[in-house]
Amino acid sequence: MNWACPRCGAKANEHGAGGAAKCKAGDRRHCQGFLCECGVDTDDDHGESLATPCPNACCYHCGWYGTFPAPPRKAKTWEKKALVAGWTPPVGWEGASNES
Repeated sequence: MNWACPRCGAKANEHGAGGAAKCKAGDRRHCQGFLCECGVDTDDDHGESLATPCPNACCYHCGWYGTFPAPPRKAKTWEKKALVAGWTPPVGWEGASNES
């Protein structure tokens, strides 16, 4: 999984969309970007999947804060359970919630 802000795309210690001109950080030259703010040692796979999300991800570029990765919004119950259990959808998967 690519650790980048879901709102602006910022990575650690980098600006996101709009660059320095859109940065909400106090010092626009040195943006901290998208970071884990858990404050404790974490596992190597922390924030890499829905099974091991980071509950305290923070973007200093745009101000986004929350759980990363965020669970899909319109997923069915079984899809959410499968993703949390570590299931990875195949390439091109659109999900059962998008079926007619």
